[in-house]
Amino acid sequence: MSARDRLRSLTTRAKAAGGCNPADALTVIERFLQTAKQPALLEPGEEFLALEKDHYALDLRASRLTLQAWDRHRNFVRRVVDIHS
Repeated sequence: MSARDRLRSLTTRAKAAGGCNPADALTVIERFLQTAKQPALLEPGEEFLALEKDHYALDLRASRLTLQAWDRHRNFVRRVVDIHS
């Protein structure tokens, strides 16, 4: 099974269980980051921000999942509310 198929399977199961809760989203994102060749964050109007090791953080607290990514010039912090494959 390819990485894309695994991601689809995880997101399908999460949504079938009543939506994407933060813990499920964290699992899906971590697996995606482990298998992706060049993961990147795309913010409208900005250049891609490569999600390189030690340059991003996923933080799960209570019912909130936050993604923070940075490089030498930028820092993005976003709450993850859903995932799509």
